[in-house]
Amino acid sequence: MFLYPTTKPINPFLRLTRLNSLNSLIAIKAWPWNLIPTPPHLLRSSRGISIITILILLAFVVAAFNAYAYFNPKFELSRYSIVYLLHAGRDKQRVADLKKIQGALEEYYNDHGTYPATDGWCGPIYSAMNPEVEEALTTYLGSNVPRDPGFREAEQDYFYRRENSQSYVLMAVLENPPAGSPTYSYSGCHNWPGDGVYNYRLEVSR
Repeated sequence: MFLYPTTKPINPFLRLTRLNSLNSLIAIKAWPWNLIPTPPHLLRSSRGISIITILILLAFVVAAFNAYAYFNPKFELSRYSIVYLLHAGRDKQRVADLKKIQGALEEYYNDHGTYPATDGWCGPIYSAMNPEVEEALTTYLGSNVPRDPGFREAEQDYFYRRENSQSYVLMAVLENPPAGSPTYSYSGCHNWPGDGVYNYRLEVSR
């Protein structure tokens, strides 16, 4: 009487084939797919908008601005450029800086009954040869005496002129001055950068 096995014998070649297939799947899963360049048409934002669509929209906006500027001569497209906005931001800082300096000068006047320096003194606030105004402001502002954000270490820094014991002038150089803004000139000043440079002036008189 013969006994037959209840299960079929496993083919060793079949087991080897299955093992190779499993290794192939593991290798495919472990492949650095993120290193493979993605075709341009597959570049999409989180909301499904393609990069090309965004570029087309930007081009349309620029074209619309140019068309509006063409039919409206008073509209200045340059006012919306990155460079103009950068200059406008620095100009806003300059105006705020002069107000800050003005506040320190008023504190100085309250303590001394006069403004820093002597009558007729004029020049950049930061001056290695004539530091008296800078030193006076340091008493109230510490090391935070403002400097021009666009012309640091240059001659076109914030300017101070003492007219007399009860009046003075502060000046700055605006990069986007209003149309028709005058320029100011003083003679006999320390390190004067030349005429037609300063175009913003703050005058104080008691």
